[in-house]
Amino acid sequence: MAEKRRYKKSEVTRRRLIEAAAEIFSEKGYSKARITDITKRVGLTHAAFYAYFKDKDDLVRSMVEEASRELGHRLTSGGDGRLFDFGDLRSLKRTIGDLFSAYRENLSLHAAFIEGALQDGELRLLLQRLNRELAAGIAQKVREAKKQGRCENWNPEAVGNILVLTLGFLAVAAEVGVLPQSRDTVVDSLAKLLHASFR
Repeated sequence: MAEKRRYKKSEVTRRRLIEAAAEIFSEKGYSKARITDITKRVGLTHAAFYAYFKDKDDLVRSMVEEASRELGHRLTSGGDGRLFDFGDLRSLKRTIGDLFSAYRENLSLHAAFIEGALQDGELRLLLQRLNRELAAGIAQKVREAKKQGRCENWNPEAVGNILVLTLGFLAVAAEVGVLPQSRDTVVDSLAKLLHASFR
């Protein structure tokens, strides 16, 4: 029983560090955030931080991998289970809306990750891998549609890569108010555009 209690305490402390890091990244940006800022926020020592993470980059990698798993779970287990069903407008709106929500919930993390990837080769490789994984899922949907006689002129890999980057950019732009349209209008318009091109 003591071992289980210790594990729960460890997860609580790890979660506190991650939440504090998200706050600090949001306030200061990735490059200006220091481990001291994070540990001070939760009242822990540097030693406590290093019990969970090698360094700030390791912390960001952990945060991004966790957010990526959560996003993958949300996209594959939601509602009707049809991830990027280009032929079903309602399902497509749900999927794009879920993506936008995931970006909104993790906006400071995404910003920190992009900033970190510009400075750190390992983070850059992680970003590339995560983009490839999501793009591969979309490409598979395009290949399935091609077998049904749809999307005949679409290049599955190109469509996957373009959608991952476009959706990411639009989601962030909608959340930070760069676009004059509301988030819902952007989601609706993008879903209609993709649905119309599918025919």
